[in-house]
Amino acid sequence: MGRLSVSNAVNSSMSIVPLILAAGSSSRFGSDKRMFLVDGKPMLQCVAETCLSAFDQLVMVFKQEEAFEIRSKGLFEPAFLQQYQARLHYCFAKNTDRGMSVSLTQGIDYILRNFQADAVMVLLADMPYVKPQTLFRLISAYRDKAIVYPVQPWSDETKKQGHPVIFSQHYFDEIRSLQGDKGARSVITSHPEAIVAVAVNDKGVYLDIDEPV
Repeated sequence: MGRLSVSNAVNSSMSIVPLILAAGSSSRFGSDKRMFLVDGKPMLQCVAETCLSAFDQLVMVFKQEEAFEIRSKGLFEPAFLQQYQARLHYCFAKNTDRGMSVSLTQGIDYILRNFQADAVMVLLADMPYVKPQTLFRLISAYRDKAIVYPVQPWSDETKKQGHPVIFSQHYFDEIRSLQGDKGARSVITSHPEAIVAVAVNDKGVYLDIDEPV
């Protein structure tokens, strides 16, 4: 079977693969925050639904030991899985306790094995308030060899990088060499010439959920 090409709602010339990192430990939260209800739905499902409004396929990274628990764990409502199962792809990563970079590198490896990817959009499972329109804006702004992320230009965080972030496949090898719990921040700071900062009206690009509310 050949590798899949992912379609998106905006930029038909590019295969950008969305990747949700969902293998975190939730240590500060006190329980599995992926199941925390946001507007009556599990938080991870909210992030996935936003992705699926912009892409026809979605890759999610989980812990290896969760390989037989996705349906029973309560991460998604049964109706969601019934509707979208054919568009969902699961990467079960080893040694995720060593930091976010492990999830990211193994997610990239999974994408390289299974998809034709010009770029990857990296999303975090604990950021459920990002608007679908923000994803559309980022996809539209993407160009070859770019790193694209959102900012809010009218706030005090004018130059602060928001999420999600699109990385060109040009940086995949660099991402795959990462270690620790800093994600791909070093890749971004190493390539200021590649950055495309997109102004969005979306506080969700900075808002993660680390503690129960």
